[in-house]
Amino acid sequence: MAESAAPGEFARVYRELSETSDAVISIHLSHRVSGTYASALQARAELADNPLRVEVVDTGQVAIAVGLVALAVAKAVAA
Repeated sequence: MAESAAPGEFARVYRELSETSDAVISIHLSHRVSGTYASALQARAELADNPLRVEVVDTGQVAIAVGLVALAVAKAVAA
């Protein structure tokens, strides 16, 4: 399994984003190859008292496929 960021790191970034945004879409590698998705879910739970809406997405993918998902989401949000 690939190394993942700690939940505290995600929570820090989510808190920073909450200063300028009211929602975040957090897109991650498949939970089958990385603990990143689980870390992001834990971070979201830590922010239960923060009004920031965090949607954590497990793409079920690895490598370039994750980038393609992120691009599709960015285009949809911009539309």
